Amino acid sequence: PPATARVDASFFDDAVFIGDSVTLKLSYYAASSGKLGKAQFLTRGSYGVAHAVMDTMLLTYQGKDMTVEEAIKATGASKVFLMMGMNDIGLYGIDATIDNWGKMVQRIQSACPNATVYIQSMTPIWTGGEKGDLNNANMDLYNEKLKNFAVENNIEFIDVAPYMKDATGGMATRYCSDEYVHVTDLGAAAWIRVLKAYDY
Repeated sequence: PPATARVDASFFDDAVFIGDSVTLKLSYYAASSGKLGKAQFLTRGSYGVAHAVMDTMLLTYQGKDMTVEEAIKATGASKVFLMMGMNDIGLYGIDATIDNWGKMVQRIQSACPNATVYIQSMTPIWTGGEKGDLNNANMDLYNEKLKNFAVENNIEFIDVAPYMKDATGGMATRYCSDEYVHVTDLGAAAWIRVLKAYDY
């Protein structure tokens, strides 16, 4: 991961991170280390883009279940960091998931017009832990299409995935906690270094 930071932890004081169980691990590390300042987190295991679009799984903020845009608005955040899609690809395919990104982002931007949206690439899968359509070839294709979507819609894109890989193209063992997709503290620290090095 990049050695030089462009921003410090306080940059994330007005940020909210949204995602599935991968981002949940980041929230634990951020809370214990303080490396993302006062950033807030809206996470839920197995949460996906389709859940956000169809409201089939809600996010909880201060004890209340809310849609993704309601929850973001309630946090008062002016920076919104999104990472999800792992739980969508097997069910809906890559192209339908990208289409759902368009619907989700539109809802977020309509509800929170003054917030800046940052899309993060999905982290890789540990080589040997791939399951059916959830494999690194598909993750790479998904991330490529997600980046194209971000560029076409003038949305900031932070490419986390390349910094998490080893020579096999999967998640580096030292960054992986479960021989699948979830990160260790080292993985979370590397992720944060990528976030801090981005040219905001």
